Amino acid sequence: MKKRLMIVAAALALALTAVGCGGSKKPTMTMDVTETSALITLNKADKNDNVMSGSLIVAEGDNIVITPRLEGTGNVLIKIIQEPDDQTIDTLPNYNKIKPSIEETMAGDEPLTCSIDPGSYMVSATAMSPKVKGSVTINVINSEDHPYELWTKTDSAEAAAKAAGLDGFELPMDAETDLGKVADSKDYMHFRYLDNTVQADFPMAAVDMVVRKSTKDYATDETNMGRQQYKYEWTQDVNGIEATCFGNREGDATKTVWKNGNYGYCILATGAGGDDDFGLSENDVAVWVEGVK
Repeated sequence: MKKRLMIVAAALALALTAVGCGGSKKPTMTMDVTETSALITLNKADKNDNVMSGSLIVAEGDNIVITPRLEGTGNVLIKIIQEPDDQTIDTLPNYNKIKPSIEETMAGDEPLTCSIDPGSYMVSATAMSPKVKGSVTINVINSEDHPYELWTKTDSAEAAAKAAGLDGFELPMDAETDLGKVADSKDYMHFRYLDNTVQADFPMAAVDMVVRKSTKDYATDETNMGRQQYKYEWTQDVNGIEATCFGNREGDATKTVWKNGNYGYCILATGAGGDDDFGLSENDVAVWVEGVK
């Protein structure tokens, strides 16, 4: 409890740089933090505007994935700073004097994955250019779930499938979903591959989508894709294909796995900032099961 109170005090004090000394201006930057995620929102943030909060909890084997969605040439300096083990509410550390474990300037929409030591961390975000708009999402993800550093990035689904040794990889680009048109995410799609596995990751509305095709059967082998336990599990028939859905809200599929022919498929759909309660509707599950090939 002492540690949590100290963190709140630090966050409130440091957030004043973003709202103005008198507190009358609307904040240009906000940060929402849980133990496994942070969502930084920027609304025309001026250069040097800053927010700081905590605590991210990093366990053994976890990675930090930083995903910017910044407009134009806007960029943001992200610092992730480990909290001292000996801190108390009476000895608030000066985080400006502690060397960050991660210090990266983020721009555009290219994600970054970093490995750091287990521990509790503060997050600082500083606008490095004028009038920055967009967001930066930071997620703590087990390296076995999203080992981005092990994947090779390509410029197209076709190139990724060929390099992975698969017969192809297609997304339902012409489809209309409850989250909007798939084609609207075309410019933000990233394609990656491992041996016998291909992946597309991209945002749709305020949702992070990960779609995989592999020679493995995700219905029986869930390594490398959403290992967490979900409250609900159910099946959905999509034109003769049985999809198994998992979610923390009944009927909302955060993870969906199925098998078609020689391939296994899996989709992970999480809300921005790591909201594991989000899930795809029955209609959207059908769109993706039918459309991913």
